[in-house]
Amino acid sequence: MGIQKTSKFISLILRHKPEVIGIALDEHGWADVQELIEGVSRTHPLSMGILEEVVYEVMAKQMEENGHIFYRSVNGVWLTKAAPAEYLRKISPIFS
Repeated sequence: MGIQKTSKFISLILRHKPEVIGIALDEHGWADVQELIEGVSRTHPLSMGILEEVVYEVMAKQMEENGHIFYRSVNGVWLTKAAPAEYLRKISPIFS
């Protein structure tokens, strides 16, 4: 399975269905990274390196300051209609 399919699966899990892989999001919509890796790895290849490759920091504060609207879903995940490319940046690896 390719990295793009894994990325889309992670998005589905974190946005809509964390229970599919047996994880829960906290009150702020965050997931435990190790639980996420273990849960996703059951059906899609995922390691910390792959996760770092697919994860894009959203400059939400700047988006909000420029008039973008955010919503909080029933399961606690923050959503917006779109995140334009100028508000995305590649994060530095958390672990080396």
